[in-house]
Amino acid sequence: MKKIPGKKDHNLLIKNLEKEIKIMPRGELKRYEILSRVYKLKEELKYRDDCRDKRLADEYLNKVLEYIEQFHY
Repeated sequence: MKKIPGKKDHNLLIKNLEKEIKIMPRGELKRYEILSRVYKLKEELKYRDDCRDKRLADEYLNKVLEYIEQFHY
């Protein structure tokens, strides 16, 4: 089958997607691990220049932090 110039190669797209898929960890997820990751996301957001909805994203990360605070283990 001939490739048509300018047409997307779907196999290439699938291969790139497979590279992006990360294996989910197995086992327990500790509260401090979740908190650490959310705070890292907040830091990344703080220093991004191209994000139009920074305020909204920060607001929802704060809601996630509030939810995590309900757990005491």
